[in-house]
Amino acid sequence: MNEHSLAEVLVPISVFAMVAAIVIVPTLRRSRERLAAIEAIRSLSEKGQATPPELMTVLQQTHRPRPPGGNLRAGVICLAISAAMIILALTKYAFSTAPDAHLNGSLIGAAAFPGLIGLALVGLWAANRRKPLDD
Repeated sequence: MNEHSLAEVLVPISVFAMVAAIVIVPTLRRSRERLAAIEAIRSLSEKGQATPPELMTVLQQTHRPRPPGGNLRAGVICLAISAAMIILALTKYAFSTAPDAHLNGSLIGAAAFPGLIGLALVGLWAANRRKPLDD
């Protein structure tokens, strides 16, 4: 395996690993904080002592309700990322000086992933949206 093909393998893997780490590390951290607070409350209750309010705030902070427009916000961001990838592919094609320039279909194909996820999130937002009651 030469250096060029090794880079072609390691770069996408590192990108996906970074995205996974951004999601997984904070989740694990909050989970461990929550478990430590629950264990402290359990040991205090076994000793018959009152639970300090600081432990209760730890439990309340680790459980954050989702904002009402969360799906819409995430969906619009995914659609914007998809549109940016398509614009990048079209710009590379339009300003290419190579005589055999062709549209980079792989970049447009990759744009389908955030685009379809964005459409699904916007659809979830629309389906879960509360409709006003008629009086």
